[in-house]
Amino acid sequence: TNTTAPKPTTKPEPTNTEPSSTPSPSTPVAVSGVALNKKVATINVGKTVTVKATVTPANAANKTLSWTSSNTKIATVSNGVVKGVKAGRVVITAKTTDGSNISATCTVTVKQPVTSISLSKKATMYTGKKLTLKAKVNPANASNKALTWKSSNTKIAKVASNGVVTGVKAGTVKITATAKDGSRKSATCTVTVRQSVSKITLSKTNVVLPKKGSSYNVKVTVAPKNAYNKNVAVKSAKTKVAKVSASTVKSGKTVKITAVKKGTTKVVFTAKDGSKKSATCKVT
Repeated sequence: TNTTAPKPTTKPEPTNTEPSSTPSPSTPVAVSGVALNKKVATINVGKTVTVKATVTPANAANKTLSWTSSNTKIATVSNGVVKGVKAGRVVITAKTTDGSNISATCTVTVKQPVTSISLSKKATMYTGKKLTLKAKVNPANASNKALTWKSSNTKIAKVASNGVVTGVKAGTVKITATAKDGSRKSATCTVTVRQSVSKITLSKTNVVLPKKGSSYNVKVTVAPKNAYNKNVAVKSAKTKVAKVSASTVKSGKTVKITAVKKGTTKVVFTAKDGSKKSATCKVT
C-alpha cells in the first residue's frame, strides 16, 4: 500500500510591528504676541521715527507684520518707519499676517515746527523808556509759538520774557527772539538806546516884569550832557500877559520873556524827547 508522506509545516512570516521611520508633517508655530518698543512717540512734520516690533515666540513660522496708520494725512508708516505729514495725532498699528490677528499700537503726535520768525530789523528808544518788540512766528499753525528773548548787553537794554525792552543807558544792543520748540529759528532786532533828558534847569524861576514891553532872558540847561535830544519846548500859559521869543530852544540857549500886560502867568519848559521832564518860570 502506498503511503503519502505528510507535508512539512511552514511557519508564518513574523509581522513587523515597529513604527515607520517616515516623519509626519509638523504644525507651523503661530505667533503668540507682538510688542512695540514705543507706546507713544512725538515727531515734527517732515521728520521720521522708527517703531520696532518684537514677535513671539522667536520660532514663529510667520513673523511678517502689517503696518497701518489711522490717518495717513497726519502720518504715514512703512515697515515701522513713521513720517509726519501735518500736525495732529495718529495710532500706528502693527498686526500679524499669519491669521492670529494679534496686534500692538503706538500713538504718534505730529507737531508743526517753527519755520521762521519775523521781527523788526531796527528800533530806537530812550533810556528809562519801554519798547515792545512784536515777533511773528511762522507758520500760523506752529505747535509751539513760545519764544525766549535775550539782550546782547543788559547794561544798555534789558528785555523781558514778553519782548518788552527797557532802555538802561545810551548804546546799541541786539535783541534776539528764539523759538522754544527746538527748531532753533530766531530773529534779531538792533536796538539803539538814546540818553533821555533827566533834568531841565532855568537860570531864573521867578521873573518880575515891571511894565508892558519889559523883558528878561532865561537860559535853559538840559542834563545830562549826553542827552540825545536837547531841544526844549517853551510855552506861556497866558500869552496875553507874557509872550516868549521862541517855541523851541536848545540847551545852553536863552528865551526872551516879554510882558504884554499886567498880570501873572507861568512859562513852562518841557523836554522834547518824550521824557516829560520840565521846569517852570513864574512871571509877574
